[in-house]
Amino acid sequence: MSAQKMLVSAVVVLLAVAGLGLAQGGGRMGRGGFGPGSGGGPGGPFDPAQMRQALTAAGATEADLAAIESYRTAQRSTMDPLMQAMPGLQEAAGKSATNEQATQAVSKYEALKASTLAQLAKADEGLRAQLRLSARPKLHAALLGMGVLDDGLRGFGGMRGGRPGPPGGFGGRGGRMGGPGMNRGASPSFDSQTLPNTDAEKTILAVIQDLEAGPRMENVPPEDGRLLRVLTEAIGAKHVVEIGTSSGYSALWLSLALRDTGGKLTTHEIDPERAALARENFERAGVGDIITVVEGDAHEMVTRIKEPVDLLFIDADKEGYLDYLNKLLPVVRRGGLVVAHNMNPAQADPRYVAAITENPALETIFLHMEGMGVGVTLKKG
Repeated sequence: MSAQKMLVSAVVVLLAVAGLGLAQGGGRMGRGGFGPGSGGGPGGPFDPAQMRQALTAAGATEADLAAIESYRTAQRSTMDPLMQAMPGLQEAAGKSATNEQATQAVSKYEALKASTLAQLAKADEGLRAQLRLSARPKLHAALLGMGVLDDGLRGFGGMRGGRPGPPGGFGGRGGRMGGPGMNRGASPSFDSQTLPNTDAEKTILAVIQDLEAGPRMENVPPEDGRLLRVLTEAIGAKHVVEIGTSSGYSALWLSLALRDTGGKLTTHEIDPERAALARENFERAGVGDIITVVEGDAHEMVTRIKEPVDLLFIDADKEGYLDYLNKLLPVVRRGGLVVAHNMNPAQADPRYVAAITENPALETIFLHMEGMGVGVTLKKG
């Protein structure tokens, strides 16, 4: 068999396996809502009445149940184009006579999958925020156990080494070229939440919860906010720089640490309305005195930063990450951190990834890749 034919055959098998994973993945797709087959996979293991009863026992209200049903229906609609495109892509790959045509078929599938990923991630975060799951561990655990939610959703199909889940789950971490990345079953995990130990911390967390209940405004997920707080406090940061303020959600998590370290935050936002909203939130949380909001194009404004930076957090225009790194890395202290959000295969700029992984002066690890992805880079001493 020629090399071209071998490649085409591999593509066909690859797309078929990906399609199998998508078809079997059912936790969230099920048959929609609390109707027949809702949960677990086609025909799901959860009886609708039992599912409703279990969620109610976990603290779900009627409004919560309605939101969950609406979410599941929307998820199924989001998946439909990808499922419908699969047979055509397989046929295109099978008929391809050249390596280039086969590669194009795979690229088309990857592009569609990436688009689906973004939509699923947005819906996932929206439901978590609407139900305020970060403060409701029992309901969170119940939704995970039933496959309605899955902490692996947003990492599907982009990671190395496909690890398929059992039929009826919602996705293993699919192979690089799109293996069974939508068939991962909900895996056991421990739930935890931030418990305030001071009145000041309680005030900040109250505003954080308010923001979680409102529009997401492209804020980080709660688990990423908590990571920011832990990293900032662990290194005793005195000066943190943030690129991309939005409504101030991630800045509030950073402020939890800076209150204890005696540090300050300089955060950059290009949108005046968002900057104004963030300032209001900071005042409500009682941290306006340790946060400076800089309005304008951060690509230009960050050149004014001359004092040492202990932690740099980047969550703005993805194509601009490399420019922010090049301009601010010189002022990041040795032993300081550069934290970048949205470091998943669908969103990360390959140039930035290369810059933080191929420089011997830096040490980079990637965390929360089952979610939006966070890159944590240490500037070596």
